Amino acid sequence: MAFDECTPYPCDHRTAKKSMDMTHRWLKRCCDYFDSGSALYAHSQTLFPIVQGSVYKDLRKQSAEAMLWRIEKAMRLVDCR
Repeated sequence: MAFDECTPYPCDHRTAKKSMDMTHRWLKRCCDYFDSGSALYAHSQTLFPIVQGSVYKDLRKQSAEAMLWRIEKAMRLVDCR
């Protein structure tokens, strides 16, 4: 999983958004590093993002949409058999 920041509960909308934005920046950095490397331990690996937004539906929706590209890529790499 990519780095994320756990917001305290409860937190206000502004704090949740700030934390979500930071997690999205971290995801980009994690993905850049992960994608530039090679497989370790003789098998492939994948990196999954964590949806953020605390209890705020609008932020969680925004976070999921922002991370959809990585979720889709990760799911293509997972052998679900």
